[in-house]
Parts: sequence; structure tokens; C-alpha cells
Amino acid sequence: MFKNIVLLSAVVFFVLPLTIEANNLAQSTCEYIAADNKKRLRALLKDNRLKVKTLNKMVFCDNKDILLFADEKKAFEVGKMIVKKLPKKIIRKALPSLQHEALITAANDRVN
Repeated sequence: MFKNIVLLSAVVFFVLPLTIEANNLAQSTCEYIAADNKKRLRALLKDNRLKVKTLNKMVFCDNKDILLFADEKKAFEVGKMIVKKLPKKIIRKALPSLQHEALITAANDRVN
């Protein structure tokens, strides 16, 4: 019985804060992209020791990856930063889905 209580409290103590922190990270990321706030996004990446590539795998805003979300929200400054930091393979895959000329041009420049 005591082992079960210790195990349960360990799970609540260690896992729950990580989930809450991950949700805050995702929410902040989406807010900064929607606001086209490159400075805050960079600070978030630095503070959490993350790369854009990792963030692209972890965070989805409105069920879209961060590049397509930036395109949808017309966040061109953040979108250009994301294009510069993501691998070419991911950019090629996202290129047909981009809708705005500013990001299409940046993506084409990065891929070619």
C-alpha cells in the first residue's frame, strides 16, 4: 500500500508539472507566432533551450505546424525566421501549402 502511494505521489509530482509546462510552452509559442513577435519567440526558444526544428515537431497551433500557422496568421517576420531555421526537407514538404508570397519567396530561396 505504501509503495502505491509513493509511486502515485511521484507521478503527480514529476509528470503533472511537465505537462502543464508543455501546455504553457505551446500556448506561448502560438501566441507569439500569431502576434508576429520574433523577439519573444527567440527568447522562448533560448530560455527553454529549444531549436525551431524541435519546436516544429512538438507544437501544433490550430492543428498546423508552426510554419503553416505563421502563414495563416500572416506573421511574415516570424515565418521567415522559421524558414531560415528549419531543414530544407521540411520546407520542401510545406512549400505547396504556403499561401502568401512573402513566405513562398523565403521558402524558395531556402530550398534552392
